[in-house]
Amino acid sequence: LNTILERRVAERTEELSQSNKALNREVLERRATEERIRRTNDFVQRLIESAPCLMATIDSTTFKCNYINGRIEDFLGVAPENVAPSAGSLLDTIVSPESRDRFRSMINDIAVAPQGEIARGEFKLDDADGNSSPYRVGIVVVSRTAIGEAEEVLFVATPIDDCT
Repeated sequence: LNTILERRVAERTEELSQSNKALNREVLERRATEERIRRTNDFVQRLIESAPCLMATIDSTTFKCNYINGRIEDFLGVAPENVAPSAGSLLDTIVSPESRDRFRSMINDIAVAPQGEIARGEFKLDDADGNSSPYRVGIVVVSRTAIGEAEEVLFVATPIDDCT
């Protein structure tokens, strides 16, 4: 009976040892994956922040800005935190009143467009002093709900004076 119990304990100990080794490998793989994701996210963040255009992600129904790069300060003199989600809609913050209806229509059109389609247009954006300037704008859906409705769109704008 002792011999049987000792054999079972040894077998069980070996099984636990193998399970422990497998878990340790999984932990190492997970850490390596997390590090790759962190490096990729850092790269994307640097890329977006150094882009020569204004970039923002916008909720397609509320027009609230989920993210905006620092170029908004360069182009419009508006601090990014003044366009953050708590600041209200992007429409009310930087889109000139005469461009708001067309801008809203463009977002609504791209929200139901096929995946990958880009909407392009020209709009006037307001700077911190209330002055309007023309911008070339591109908008594309970056995320959709499970039923295919647009959740978030990427807004890219460049002053028309800067375009060739």
